[in-house]
Amino acid sequence: MLAWLNIGFCKPGGGQLNLALHKQSSQTSTWSSGRAQASSAVDGIRTGEYYSCDSCTHTHAENNPWWMVDLGQHFLINEVVISNRNGINSRRLRNFKIEISEHGSLNGTMVNPILCAERSDPQPGGSTVSYPCTSGAVQGRYLQIRLMYYEILTLCEVQVFGPYYGMNFP
Repeated sequence: MLAWLNIGFCKPGGGQLNLALHKQSSQTSTWSSGRAQASSAVDGIRTGEYYSCDSCTHTHAENNPWWMVDLGQHFLINEVVISNRNGINSRRLRNFKIEISEHGSLNGTMVNPILCAERSDPQPGGSTVSYPCTSGAVQGRYLQIRLMYYEILTLCEVQVFGPYYGMNFP
């Protein structure tokens, strides 16, 4: 019997407590059944290797595609870290907003979202970039990343961090 070993660059990384790790997530659409699911962005695997690790999301090409995570409870969030895919299609991750809301649902609804950060130019392929919330820590339970144009949204990992004092850990 053969088994796939998750070694090397496909292993989950360590470090700070990632508030989004293994939390429920959703996206506007899924390109392929069985792979490219919304949950791929919160599996702890930060590689940009879309095909070899099967650990990145992928929507259909559509207007303003989004991905979101339900953190399960309210947290103060001050940083979002996004890992982009490698290759020519990495240029798609540009012109996006990261928004946080205290109320919403995984169907994409965000009630009074607050802008955490945004980017207009492409995030470099295979890179992992930190996006501090520009106005300081934002309280919320739902976090959404939305492209602001017609395209495919692919995210290889989304990590969410914030101060932990006075909070219950997931």
